[in-house]
Amino acid sequence: MTRRLHRGRLSLYLEPRDIWVGVYVAETAVYVCPLPLLVLKWDRSPKPAEVA
Repeated sequence: MTRRLHRGRLSLYLEPRDIWVGVYVAETAVYVCPLPLLVLKWDRSPKPAEVA
């Protein structure tokens, strides 16, 4: 089980499958791995409450 810290659109979590360092830009999110296993995710899709 992965424990995630959330702050708005940002998430910080440890992911054993992500043993790489770098940035990955997907259509729905941007993933930054500054250290192996540590993932910082910025969700690019609007939340339902943010949709006008």
